[in-house]
Amino acid sequence: MATSAGGGILARFATDNPYLQKVFAHELFAYAPDGCGELLAELGTVAPGERVITAMRVRHGLAEGGVLMITTHWLRYVKQGRLFTAIANDELWPLDGAVELDAPVGGQALFRTPDGRQFQIFPNIPMASRKKARAFLEIYKLAVLSLAYWQQRDEEAARDVAVHSTDNAKGPATELKELAALRDSGALSESEFESAKARVLSS
Repeated sequence: MATSAGGGILARFATDNPYLQKVFAHELFAYAPDGCGELLAELGTVAPGERVITAMRVRHGLAEGGVLMITTHWLRYVKQGRLFTAIANDELWPLDGAVELDAPVGGQALFRTPDGRQFQIFPNIPMASRKKARAFLEIYKLAVLSLAYWQQRDEEAARDVAVHSTDNAKGPATELKELAALRDSGALSESEFESAKARVLSS
């Protein structure tokens, strides 16, 4: 996913990616607890240009707390140390849409990762937590779609380059044969043939 520069938090920029436009318009875009940009920068697993899209404080189990981040590259969980410092054993999951939300009425909202990890929003205020959890899941899904959009565009561009390279890989001998056939069929005059032949031989 393309990113803009600055402070570890993704900033809005002009884009034709419709899903990223929705990310930029989302209420949770660039919402993150203080220090998240710096926290991301301290991690040894950060990809070049990776930025935080949104983040929230969570609990994992009874005693452990940290930050769940949606970045331009991953869904990340980073344990919190004192003064919001990163702890080296952060965890990350691809932006593939596999995260689930369980938000029962009257119960605690929690996220489940594909490997079975569970994270509860902190502090747990049932109605507010469910609302925030749903908004977080929305922006996560938009980030997944945004990344897929760019991957598809990259694949299409690569196919276009491959087709163009194949078309241009005929070589002078093949082009001269095609020109001779056009001359013999009457589609090219002798002077047009000689002019095209000179262009092929000089390229």
